[in-house]
Amino acid sequence: MSVIQENSTVTWFGAQFTALHPSLQSLHRDGGILRGQVELKVGKGAAGWLGRRIAKSMGIPARLIAAGRCDFSLEVSHRDQTMFWCRTFGADLRSSNNEASVVESQFKPVGNFQKGYWIEQHGHLRLRLGVELGQHGAWRWRLLRVTWFGLPLPLLVFPRLQAKKTISDGGYLFEVAFHFPLLGFLFSYSGRLRRAR
Repeated sequence: MSVIQENSTVTWFGAQFTALHPSLQSLHRDGGILRGQVELKVGKGAAGWLGRRIAKSMGIPARLIAAGRCDFSLEVSHRDQTMFWCRTFGADLRSSNNEASVVESQFKPVGNFQKGYWIEQHGHLRLRLGVELGQHGAWRWRLLRVTWFGLPLPLLVFPRLQAKKTISDGGYLFEVAFHFPLLGFLFSYSGRLRRAR
């Protein structure tokens, strides 16, 4: 019987960790790098304007949004009871000198899967995220609360976040999408990645 290496993700999920797809377990237990391409989409009219602002606030350049697709990598690691994601948009994986946009996030666990959440930090923006397990061991984030410079923002004025990841045919499928009532679809990035390390 193998011993599962403990880190913030394994500890937070507890017994529910084994409900994740085995490939998601491996990535979040051992860390690793995923690579592939992502599709970048924005809405129309006012929704598109707001979608481009969201993308810019995430550090995604307008030139990549205009292209609609780019090379992408995601590195997942853990240290000091924190999960780190390093996303690289626009990296030409065949060239070492191509300009890229790096978006880093840290996720701090609070409580456990049954009675807890994660806090994702982007500068002064903090998202409180719950986790739902989907079919075939999928992982879905659920936005619970938003603060800006420590002040809570009503969820009614913040775009709806849809973020999910699953495994299919050996690939890591994910989608991050933002919608807003009345305006509709704002911005998304999604793709199929392969494990590189």
